[in-house]
Amino acid sequence: MCLYFLTNMENAVDDKPEKSISKIQESLTPSELASEIGLGYYRCSRDGKVLEVNELLTTLLEYNNSSELISSGVPAKLNKHVLDKIASSPDNSITTPTVIKLKTKKGNIRSLEVTFRGVKDENDAPVFNEGFVKDLTSQISELNTLKNDNLLLKGAEKHIQVALNKSQNMISRLIKEVSSPSEELLNAVMYFNKKILLIDDDAKITEVFGEYFEEKGFLIQSANNGRDALSLFQSFNPDIIISDILMPGMDGLTLQEKIRDLNPEQKIILITGDRSKESARELMNAMGITMLFKPINIRVELWNAVKEQLGTAAAD
Repeated sequence: MCLYFLTNMENAVDDKPEKSISKIQESLTPSELASEIGLGYYRCSRDGKVLEVNELLTTLLEYNNSSELISSGVPAKLNKHVLDKIASSPDNSITTPTVIKLKTKKGNIRSLEVTFRGVKDENDAPVFNEGFVKDLTSQISELNTLKNDNLLLKGAEKHIQVALNKSQNMISRLIKEVSSPSEELLNAVMYFNKKILLIDDDAKITEVFGEYFEEKGFLIQSANNGRDALSLFQSFNPDIIISDILMPGMDGLTLQEKIRDLNPEQKIILITGDRSKESARELMNAMGITMLFKPINIRVELWNAVKEQLGTAAAD
């Protein structure tokens, strides 16, 4: 492939000025063109013998020089991969970019986009195969990273979808009940998208608490130990924490200290069945932490404590 450009040549002005003439001259060979726009390049004969590679392809595949790269057989393999892909997809144009993976001299895997071109002579007979090669390794790596990040966000997406569904239901009911909204509806509006982190080594308790507060419009995350809860706290950023005190590993008292170090204003409710900690209730209240003792009435005692912590008790 040759690239041409048009140059205007004007004669000097004299007594008989001549018209401008045009001269066509060759500018870049295919290899030079590939290098100019930052692509690797190879040329093969129709029988697959490699005739030429450029410096960018040599560097990309981590060889010392073009002769070493050609001798390695890698460009021939690259050409064959592309031809095989074209043959397996007859509906695709031969100029459609093909992405393949190839190992470099140092053993690294490169993801390469190859745009293939068949070169013919003046009699329309095929002469060469040429490939223009772009390195997509970093882009594909970034894409895979995004995919992994998306997997991590699936849990969050679930809560977002729940919130959206509740929002739609809430709006529908508001339209119907605008003249006399129910207490449940008012709660849903007031606590919509508020977040509670539940912590207890008994999964049944976090399940029961979670179902109750989800009906109130809250978003819920739960953990069964202090260490996992601390990690969730930093990513979930809850409005309020409800935690058992007696747990294996990090207990609730140690957990609240660590959380208050991160956020001194964090709203916390601690729950325990150990009545010996009754004397600590007053101290906790002074710190803005509510302490409740089992057994607990969820609909009265715990619900009132949550409203009180959120400063909405008078509104209910």
